[in-house]
Amino acid sequence: MLTILVTSSSDGDDHIHKVKLFCISLNVTQLILSLKLIHGAVAGTVKFTTTLRPPEKPFLSVSWRFNGVNIISSTSINIPDPGYAGRISLDRATGSLELRNLALEDSGEYTFTITPDAGLPKQGRSTLTVYGGLVFIHLYRAPNLVSTNLTCEASGSISSREWIKDGQLLNPSGGVSFSLDNKTASIQPVHISDRGTYQCRVSNPVSTMTATHNLTVSFGPYNVLISRPSAAPQGHSITLQCTADSVPPAHFSWMFNGKETHVYNSLYIIERLGAENTGNYTCTAKNTVTMMESSTVLDLREDESSTNLTCEASGSISSREWIKDGQLLNPSGGVSFSLDNKTASIQPVHISDRGTYQCRVSNPVSTMTATHNLTVSCEYSPSAPQGHSITLQCTADSVPPAHFSWMFNGKETHVYNSLYIIERLGAENTGNYTCTAKNTVTMMESSTVLDLRETKPLSAGIVLAIVTAVLLLLAIMVAMLYFIRIRR
Repeated sequence: MLTILVTSSSDGDDHIHKVKLFCISLNVTQLILSLKLIHGAVAGTVKFTTTLRPPEKPFLSVSWRFNGVNIISSTSINIPDPGYAGRISLDRATGSLELRNLALEDSGEYTFTITPDAGLPKQGRSTLTVYGGLVFIHLYRAPNLVSTNLTCEASGSISSREWIKDGQLLNPSGGVSFSLDNKTASIQPVHISDRGTYQCRVSNPVSTMTATHNLTVSFGPYNVLISRPSAAPQGHSITLQCTADSVPPAHFSWMFNGKETHVYNSLYIIERLGAENTGNYTCTAKNTVTMMESSTVLDLREDESSTNLTCEASGSISSREWIKDGQLLNPSGGVSFSLDNKTASIQPVHISDRGTYQCRVSNPVSTMTATHNLTVSCEYSPSAPQGHSITLQCTADSVPPAHFSWMFNGKETHVYNSLYIIERLGAENTGNYTCTAKNTVTMMESSTVLDLRETKPLSAGIVLAIVTAVLLLLAIMVAMLYFIRIRR
């Protein structure tokens, strides 16, 4: 404030007036660097760049402040604050500033003022945010059957978290939800379709880290099925195998005619099949995580052939239907189906069972049908004389052509073509020959059994008796003719 004494006279009197004049200083500057956000990493380097070009005459002064405190100034030489020595550089020609070896404490507002040789002072400001690197990330699952929580633990400067499933960004939908900080992904209820590879990706403007977790969903057991050989000849060994769709794998147990067998694996082996081994075999599959169990029953009889037709399909399946020769196939007689209708079993197999079988799978928007003509027969010589060579030939209607394998009395023969040649027939070669035909595309197979017996040659005694009887018969006929002629 300035006080000025003003003297004036009037009618010879001098008067002194005090006049107070207020002087307002106008700080007129030119803004050359508006508020700009700059990101930097710990131990990294950033540069604050102005829009100025080097002037003809050097700037009178350049100064930078951090949060209002001067960090470097320059008139003729650069004078940095001692705390910034060795990590700050100033370009006097443009006023640009470089800051190195950043620390988290360097985050804040930076302002500068440049006084040119002529013209208005120039000012600018910018905000720096320094981020620490992501040093740790871990993704884990809280165990629960009904719901699943995936938690993403991370340390460091975190700007965002994203969730990814099987390579696709995971968004809240259906049973999937996220915590407010996006740290936890919750799935409730858990379905089989929720299994897959989950990733948590954390990032900031200077770094990114990802953690991965493979989520396994426990389910089942479903589709419990007992597989058995196509023939069960008396006196031979036979193996029953139980399978089930289950995660983790199911534990199996067997019962025979309602009684415990103390067999606790997928295979049930009958060393020598007899009447005492025939009946109902029950296989129970149990999942020790879901605590669910399911059972199926096989009625095992001697000397019966069987055929299993299995319909494999993928996609959203609402229903499966079985059709034979254009007519819907229902369980009756020897025809039965698995619980999921995936497998049609025929036991025993009769000639009338041959024909065209179709499996039709559908959902509300589409239908697909698979067709299979599989007729297996075994052709052989009507007589099997002892000591002679004999050839068995197995044929099947199959596209592509079927692959064949042979078993003799329940044991592998390692013969894998349609012909089975017995070089010299003897007692050791007689018995049950099983031919199995398999289609490697449809993965369906069917079998048939031939009970081969030798034809023994007539002994010399039998031949002599036949010759004697024929001669005696001729003698009687001659005598009768002679007697008739004498009477005439």
